[in-house]
Amino acid sequence: MSIPQDIFEQFNKKYFKRDNQYFKLSELNIAFKYLKIYPLGGGFQTTIKLDDYFFNKMRAGDFVFTDEMPQLMEAGKFGFECWHGDYVKGWHKPFDRWNGWRMPWLTLTQIEKFNSLQSKHFPKEPSPRFQLLSGKVFWKDPNDDEETQEIKPIIYNLGGWDQTELYDVSLGLTWDLYDDEGNIL
Repeated sequence: MSIPQDIFEQFNKKYFKRDNQYFKLSELNIAFKYLKIYPLGGGFQTTIKLDDYFFNKMRAGDFVFTDEMPQLMEAGKFGFECWHGDYVKGWHKPFDRWNGWRMPWLTLTQIEKFNSLQSKHFPKEPSPRFQLLSGKVFWKDPNDDEETQEIKPIIYNLGGWDQTELYDVSLGLTWDLYDDEGNIL
């Protein structure tokens, strides 16, 4: 069995989507008829057999190849287990992750709350904090006196006419997303 031409042309796309999850294409092996994909933001690579089942799912629209991902932002409550139920409110792109962890975007008000929560939970030890200087936001690594990084805001329209400055505060931190009952999602 050969790969149908209408499907073969789709393999040039960057992403594969199924069950509302996006994957990056890793390997296509025409001779052995398989495709390797891995979930965006971390996870194990998966091998998909290119057979009639796969082709039928593609034609039905259940499996999709695309070059673009949606740029929607969802609101959420973000924190860490060591904060014992405290959180900051922010937004995230549900398909963007770093090693499986959420990558939140916060307003200045929530960045200030982050700093106060860090002080509350780590009063006597150095812990990651943001510095707010002259209307700019900087990230200071507590383990490296030399490393300071400016975080520039991006303006998002989060509904209606509101133009909101949001700061990408993921910075390699292992953020959790919480539901309304305080459970980690």
